[in-house]
Amino acid sequence: MYEEKISNAINSALKYLDKSIKVSSRSEKELEHGVWDTSSELEYALLLFSLTQKNPGIKLSWKTGLNPKKDIENEQALMEAKKALKEARKHLKNKGWEEAYRATWTARNYIFKVQENLEKERKRRLKEKTSQKS
Repeated sequence: MYEEKISNAINSALKYLDKSIKVSSRSEKELEHGVWDTSSELEYALLLFSLTQKNPGIKLSWKTGLNPKKDIENEQALMEAKKALKEARKHLKNKGWEEAYRATWTARNYIFKVQENLEKERKRRLKEKTSQKS
């Protein structure tokens, strides 16, 4: 029941991610939108994965160890997210639910890192702009 919905969400996330990668060097606004759309699809896929868990109260130990490096650049994080999503799609086709779940979780963490980087850059520019007005 959930397999098709998860697969569709992952494929949709990959499309948004490809778009984000293409525009990453040209337009920060388009990058933000693409990353947001990707994040939305990943959250939906992860929700569906969580609904498939037999023991939803059990914490999955791998969730805490899948954070990207703190100083990763946006383009590298986007490429890592794409790699993880392709891996998730492969595992999903082979009925490797937990591996697909893990790879999707990893992709989401990379996307979060890009969002964090974009927000830091936005705040830096805003601070710079307000200090110039003073």
